[in-house]
Amino acid sequence: SITPSNECLVAMTGAKSVTATFTAVTAPTLLTPASNDQVPAGSTYNITWAAPAHAATFKLMYSINNGTTWVLIGQNLTGNSFFWHVPTPRNTSTALVRLIAYNASGAKIGSDTNAITIKTLTITSPAKGDVWTSVAGNSHNIVWQTFATPGLVKSVVIQYSKNNGTSWKPVATLDNSSGVYDNGGTYAWQIAPQVGGDKPASRVRIILKDAAGKNISMAVSKKFTITP
Repeated sequence: SITPSNECLVAMTGAKSVTATFTAVTAPTLLTPASNDQVPAGSTYNITWAAPAHAATFKLMYSINNGTTWVLIGQNLTGNSFFWHVPTPRNTSTALVRLIAYNASGAKIGSDTNAITIKTLTITSPAKGDVWTSVAGNSHNIVWQTFATPGLVKSVVIQYSKNNGTSWKPVATLDNSSGVYDNGGTYAWQIAPQVGGDKPASRVRIILKDAAGKNISMAVSKKFTITP
């Protein structure tokens, strides 16, 4: 099973001798997603695995509560890959993905589990170390990416803090009933009121809400500075 991490590329500038050593797979092994991988919520993700020759069928499951409960992705699977329609978990970004292998008689022969991050929301601007002025008439673009299932997010709440998140003030609440922000967006922010001195521990927070007003996901930017 070739993956980006084990692929061997040889630049051919002439005749070369290349030796490859292959090791038999002795236990079911999840290849993708690997441990600590980030998987976009709402996407169709290709789960791949390797297994011993006597493995006949497979089951895939995921958990968003550290293994307390499991949700079926697919069972009685053959081959070594399966497309997963990744969910959009509420207020959590960590998940476990588990592969279980069975022999032709239906007996379990082994399993493998990887911890991953389900990516729902990312703030790309402001970035760490940015300096934004609060002079009247100046505007700065708050930019974010959303990976939630399309149609799930109905409003986007934008807030800011000048004290590293101790308290938050409103910037804007954007309506997403039309789906215009399903993949993220840009908001031109005119900082008001003007600050009296440098605020080097400023942050922006974005909250995604559903039709009932419940939080789907939240992200906080890196620290940046607001100046007079």
